[in-house]
Amino acid sequence: MKRALFFIIGLLVLPSFARADDFTLSGYTEAGKRSTAEDYEEEDTDDDYTYRNYHLKFGQEITDRLSYDISSFIYDKDYKSKDSLDNISRLFKTNWSYYIRKLSEESLKLDFKLKYKEKRYDNTPRSEYDQIRVAPSFTFSSFLRDPAAPGKKKAAAKPRKPRVKKEPAVEKKGKKAETPGEVPVAEVKE
Repeated sequence: MKRALFFIIGLLVLPSFARADDFTLSGYTEAGKRSTAEDYEEEDTDDDYTYRNYHLKFGQEITDRLSYDISSFIYDKDYKSKDSLDNISRLFKTNWSYYIRKLSEESLKLDFKLKYKEKRYDNTPRSEYDQIRVAPSFTFSSFLRDPAAPGKKKAAAKPRKPRVKKEPAVEKKGKKAETPGEVPVAEVKE
C-alpha cells in the first residue's frame, strides 16, 4: 500500500515540474469475463473468471537530452469456481533516457529501466512472488547526410551483393565449351 501511495503522489507532483508540451499522460481500464480455454489452447478445464485491468502512464521530456516515463499496470482475476486461483498482479515500470552525446550526425544514449512486479493470490500464498529487474544500456546511433538535401538525414546504404565474375568460355582442341566455366573433355585416340 505504501508503494502505491508513493506512486500516486509522484504522479501528482511530477507534472508540476513539466511544461504543457513536454509531458504525456495516458491510461485505460478494461473489465470483462473470460475462460481459461480462451487463454490457453492446451488447457483441459474451462474455468470462467472476471478480470479488471488498469493502466496509467506518465512521460516527460525534461530537457532535450533527458526524458523519463513511469507506468503502472494492475491485473485482477476473480475465478468463479476456484478461489485458489484468484489473484492480482501489480507492475510498476520506469524508463529513463539521457543523451550523453547528441549531434546531428550521431548520438550516444544511456537508458535505465527499472521494473517491479508482484503477484498475490487470495488463498495460496506459496505461489506469490516479487520480481525486480534493472536494465541499463548504451545505444550508439549514426546518421549519414545526403549532400543534395542539406537538412535531411539519409539512411545508411544497403550492403551490395557480391559480384560474381563470369568466366569466359574456354576452347580446347577446336571445341568450344557449352557454358561458362565448363571445360570440354579432351578426346583420347587409341
